[in-house]
Amino acid sequence: MRFYQTIYGSVNDSQTSIQLQGWIWKARSVSMKKFLDDLLNNNSDSVQDLFESWMENPTYSFLKDLDGAFILSYWNKDKREGLIYKSLLCKSSLYYKTEPLLSWSTNPLLILKNGISPVLQVDKQNLLITCLGDPIPHNLSHFRGVYRLPAGHVIHFKNEGLEIEQVDFIQSQPLLRNKSYDYLAQTAKEIMIQTVKERWNGEKIGVILSGGLDSCVALACFDECKVPVVGFHWTFDGIPAADESNYARLVTDHLKVPLKEIKTSSTVEDGTYLNHYWNLPVPYAHSLAP
Repeated sequence: MRFYQTIYGSVNDSQTSIQLQGWIWKARSVSMKKFLDDLLNNNSDSVQDLFESWMENPTYSFLKDLDGAFILSYWNKDKREGLIYKSLLCKSSLYYKTEPLLSWSTNPLLILKNGISPVLQVDKQNLLITCLGDPIPHNLSHFRGVYRLPAGHVIHFKNEGLEIEQVDFIQSQPLLRNKSYDYLAQTAKEIMIQTVKERWNGEKIGVILSGGLDSCVALACFDECKVPVVGFHWTFDGIPAADESNYARLVTDHLKVPLKEIKTSSTVEDGTYLNHYWNLPVPYAHSLAP
């Protein structure tokens, strides 16, 4: 299931709240399953009671009972206590600042200083680093005084205190030394198939085909798992250096899955893909941008 809520809050909020954004694939415990059921059924009292009981656990291990790529925030106005968590697999950003008071959001524009243009609050040094092709540290952003919560980390705040702690980690596996390429490929295939079986919710899946290996392998994996799948590909007719539609067609024809082609030539030629009226939350819309 997917939650589309924009997370936004501060320690001045007058209402207790629990906000969730992102994908949830499954609950790993009975109590977490009840939490999800109550959340979906808008049973706010039960959700709050569960969370209050979990907050007594200083290790925050209950957060790992949700398998997904998500951001979760909790604020209790009576206890003046809250928690923000970004799961290990989440690629979205959670922004926060501590001055003049603690506030947080998945949209950084909502927590910038009022009355000052967002452009004037951009951290030019961090923006330059990104433009040159390098990522900035996971806890920084493109705005001065605004930070990001790294994946697998939790922020716990109570009264005036604030703690940031990593609670989930990538588990390293023994190195596969002296193994053949066939063995490694088969191992990777088994991992992918197992992941699909555990997390597929029964809906049709779309795969954006670049024409490269990664997206083709993902498409083949879904097809082998009998998942209804469709490929999407951006075509660049008339621009040979950019057009890889032939590769996308070869793959989908071989797998016998439908392909939806998105024509982009006219868009590129007239420049309509660039628009200064766009209201983007970050100053650099790229995969490297936080």
